[in-house]
Amino acid sequence: MKFTAISEDDKNFIEIAMDMAEEIVYHYKKDWEGAEISPEVLDQVFAQWLDNPSEYGNNQVINSLGVALGEYMRRHLQMHWTIVTDQYGTVMAVHREQPDWTTFPFDTVSKRVQSREGNFFAAIYKMSESEINK
Repeated sequence: MKFTAISEDDKNFIEIAMDMAEEIVYHYKKDWEGAEISPEVLDQVFAQWLDNPSEYGNNQVINSLGVALGEYMRRHLQMHWTIVTDQYGTVMAVHREQPDWTTFPFDTVSKRVQSREGNFFAAIYKMSESEINK
């Protein structure tokens, strides 16, 4: 895998997607008080979106909730956004050097949108946390 720094456009995308994530969380979780968007909150919001997806399209959910997961991991697991290029293509991911750990938030959410499977955000975070803290 090859890692390269994200661009200013990528940083702007992250900022805009976080704003959309907040909007989606507010829409589906009326009691949310604007605190940090945790993986547990993402699980709740995604489950509600699966039951009523008409308000937000698949790509909006993939991008915004993917960024929200990546941002939570960046802050809590000392990871950073990066561009990963490998035999499968080029995507944005979050990465940590020591120990070496990479998570692909957009692919993670995209797969669950396609499979209509919920309750994965907290599990992905906890697995990553466990591997990093070995």
